[in-house]
Amino acid sequence: MREQRGLAVWPLLPGEATSSTHWKDVEEMSWRIINTILGLATVDEEFCRALLANPLAAVQARQFTLTPEEQAVFQSISATTLAEFSQQLVARFQPDTHDPSSSGE
Repeated sequence: MREQRGLAVWPLLPGEATSSTHWKDVEEMSWRIINTILGLATVDEEFCRALLANPLAAVQARQFTLTPEEQAVFQSISATTLAEFSQQLVARFQPDTHDPSSSGE
């Protein structure tokens, strides 16, 4: 069963990864970057304002490496508060709720 902790939807703890979780490793990297961006926005008011004004430009100015899909998501977000921004970001990156590995085994 999946458990959501903070923004990281499938956190892999040390020793938790298996060969069947390669896609989770890739997804975890995206969530790490997203968590870092949101964390920075909570402690850096200037970055937060920039993130809300122009999300893609703000993350690129801080030289975060994003996939083309992530760039499109950041470019599409329009929010006036960090909470609203976070909600939109999580909604767009929420993984498919049909996880074959959660079949009750």
